[in-house]
Amino acid sequence: MPSGSSAKKKKSKRKHASRRPVTYVKQNKKAHSEVISTLHNLNKAIESTKANPSLTKAEKEAHIKELQKDVEEAGGIAVYQVASKRGESKHGSFNSAKWVVKTLKKHKVKPASVEEKHLQLLDVGALDENYQKWKSWICATAIDLNPQSPAILQADFLDFKKDVSQVYDVIVLSLVLNFAGDPIIRGKMLKQARRLCKIDGHVLIVLPLPCVKNSRYMTHDLLKEIMVSLGFTCIDSHDSKRLAFMMFKKSAGAAVTHKVFPKKEMKNGVKMNNFTIVIK
Repeated sequence: MPSGSSAKKKKSKRKHASRRPVTYVKQNKKAHSEVISTLHNLNKAIESTKANPSLTKAEKEAHIKELQKDVEEAGGIAVYQVASKRGESKHGSFNSAKWVVKTLKKHKVKPASVEEKHLQLLDVGALDENYQKWKSWICATAIDLNPQSPAILQADFLDFKKDVSQVYDVIVLSLVLNFAGDPIIRGKMLKQARRLCKIDGHVLIVLPLPCVKNSRYMTHDLLKEIMVSLGFTCIDSHDSKRLAFMMFKKSAGAAVTHKVFPKKEMKNGVKMNNFTIVIK
């Protein structure tokens, strides 16, 4: 029969062994978050340098070259995507496709014509084939700058299908607007979504909640106002603990006002972020 001290040691070992996996998971989450944050900041710095009018062309090229070197040393966009995949638990193991499909069903979204049996969906910045489960009624095109799967097309959303318009019934911008470092690029992405979206089609946007709740320059209402100016109507919107969800419809009668939305401070605070979207 083991002595009291021996039993305590065994109990102690079991106790520490049970803790080890938890510590490992926490360290991974922290590492993934740091990778994503570093690459976000470097990407923003590159876009800021490109737009800096006080720098000469040579100065911009030299600075951007140094920043791109830092990006590569951090692992580049491929590492960002791997970190995003592994670190999905940061957003509650969130998969946007589940919400997209649920919301499409809720609003009874169907193909643009009776001849079509599938909704044509564009998944921008896709990390996976997210819509395979619903392929009986959704034909999904997944694109990304640096695909992690052969089923995903390598493409820049801003240059995608330049020669055509009104191609898709549904366009999903899930956690991609916040990855673009330049607020002007974000605005161009929304304009591109309008161009590629069919009349009566839908654009679904997912953002980290702080982008619209804790930004000096952006709010839920301002994002909705921007989309209205582009000819959309917000038909669904809600927040979770970490994310903001919005669904917009491109209505036939909605006017495009071409309103300008500059970077404009709306509120302030020490811990607030600088996320915004600029429309020129």
